[in-house]
Amino acid sequence: MVSEMAWLHTHMQKHTAECASNEVSENIVRLHNSASSTADNTQRALSLVAEAAHVIREIEERAAAVEAHSQALLSDNMAQLQAAKERIKFLENDRKTAEICIRAFEAKVEEIQTIMAQADSRMRAAEERLSYAGRKVCGGPRKPREHSHRSKRRSVLSSSQNDGSLLLKARGRLRAICECLRG
Repeated sequence: MVSEMAWLHTHMQKHTAECASNEVSENIVRLHNSASSTADNTQRALSLVAEAAHVIREIEERAAAVEAHSQALLSDNMAQLQAAKERIKFLENDRKTAEICIRAFEAKVEEIQTIMAQADSRMRAAEERLSYAGRKVCGGPRKPREHSHRSKRRSVLSSSQNDGSLLLKARGRLRAICECLRG
C-alpha cells in the first residue's frame, strides 16, 4: 500500500511539473511532503477508512436487528389478528345459535300461552258445567231418571280431568324448554 502511495506521489509530481513547464497555473497548489508525513497520512487515512467501515458495519447490524425485531413483531401481531378473527367467528356462530334458540323459545312460549288460554277457557267452562250440575242436582227438582245426572256428572268430571292433563302437558313442555335453555 505504501509503494502505491509513493508511486502516486511521484506520478503526480511529474504531472504537475509537466503542467508547470507548459503553462503557469494559478489553480495548482504544490504540497511538499516528506516521506514520513506521507506514511503518517497514509496511516491516518487507513485508520479513518477502517473506522468508517466499522461504523457502517455497526449501522448495518443495528438495521438487521431492527428488521428482525420488526419481523417478529409483525409475526406476533398477525398471529394475534388471526386468533381474534377466529374468536369473532366463534362468537358470531354462538350468537346465531342463541338467536335460533330464542326464536324457538318464543314460539314455544306462544304455543304454551295458547294452550294455557285454551285450558283456562275449558276450566271455566268445566267449572260452569260443574256449578250448573251441582245446582241442578242439589237445588233443582228431581227427575225420575237418576242415572242421567250421574252421566252428566261423569262427563263434567272427565272434561275437567282432560283440562288438568292439558295443564300437566303444558307444564311439562315449559320444563323441557327451560332445561333446553339452561343446557
